[in-house]
Amino acid sequence: YTTNKATSGTDTGLLINKTDTASPGVSALADFQTGGSSKFFVSDSGNVGIGTTTPNTLLTLAGSTGGIQFDETDVGAGWDIAMAGGNLWIREGYFGSSPNVRLAFQAGGNVGIGTTTPGNKLTVNADGGGSAIAYLNNTNVSGYGLLVNSADTNNARYALKLTSGSGTLMFVG
Repeated sequence: YTTNKATSGTDTGLLINKTDTASPGVSALADFQTGGSSKFFVSDSGNVGIGTTTPNTLLTLAGSTGGIQFDETDVGAGWDIAMAGGNLWIREGYFGSSPNVRLAFQAGGNVGIGTTTPGNKLTVNADGGGSAIAYLNNTNVSGYGLLVNSADTNNARYALKLTSGSGTLMFVG
């Protein structure tokens, strides 16, 4: 047990093989604390918690905003996985600036590529620069390139609607 007990009675330091008598069932192999608040916690089962003393998986991150950051400082690039408001983002960019969201998962289940606000189960938003923004290649000769299936058995809606900037091009279904 290594600690620096402050005059207020809160620990700052490293607690090893700690058993908390005030909270039965909470014990730790290691607990790094600042001002009595756990910052990095290793449970007796080996789970690691950052921002929590109750990690229920091998690694649990907790806080008002969670995230993991990957910096490649020698080239000034990086990526992160961030969470806020129940949404999860995979972002690219150097972290002295605003990173660009490349992939977004909304709390309701919508997924966006190139957008932080996908309005459908899958929304892709990009400038293809004269090329397609999506490419599907099935190398199996007996498979489909694209299968569009609609649950509508009354043919009241189309399975596929093709549009351009000038309006609707074609309905299929």
